[in-house]
Amino acid sequence: AINNLQRWSIDVAKVEAAKPAKTKPAETSVAKNNTLADGWYTIGSKLRDNYMLDAAGGIPRAGTNIQMWNKNGTDAQKFYLTYDSGRDAYKIKSAVGNIYLDLAGAISKNTINIQTWSSNTSCAQYWRITKNSDNTHTIHSTCDTNFTIDVPGGNKTAGTNVWLWQNNGLDPQKWVFSSVAEPAKNNTLADGWYTIGSKL
Repeated sequence: AINNLQRWSIDVAKVEAAKPAKTKPAETSVAKNNTLADGWYTIGSKLRDNYMLDAAGGIPRAGTNIQMWNKNGTDAQKFYLTYDSGRDAYKIKSAVGNIYLDLAGAISKNTINIQTWSSNTSCAQYWRITKNSDNTHTIHSTCDTNFTIDVPGGNKTAGTNVWLWQNNGLDPQKWVFSSVAEPAKNNTLADGWYTIGSKL
């Protein structure tokens, strides 16, 4: 009986030794499109120098149109990028107020307008920014990344509207992001009660 027990234990050891070693599944890395650090930027077109994305009239209101304008250094041409790793995309806030670059109606098809709107979590306000070989960037809508922010017809005139168009890799869809300082805040007085007298 003892010998049989010993033989059994030896057989179990052989079986354990024969089991294939457990291997950890190979991890696959997913490329992320956080090509730009969070921060303040101007966004210029490759079409010509000093030709910038601009919140029309610098109006801090949902629905303000996004257009092209000559570089002027105002808050209308400054935008804050915030990368969301969960969506692998950016939100783009205008410096004129608490409004964000927005695809009107979250509709991903040619000629849909680019505007500003109050912050929300829809695909209309999340943009995937990819880097091109010429160091410019393309701004894709996450509603459908086959569509990008585009200058219609490559028009180089200040006041030209900006819309969505199917990605084609041409210069009207290429953008130059330039870091800028945080816009100055005009909070010169603390919150509180005041009398307001005239200097006259």
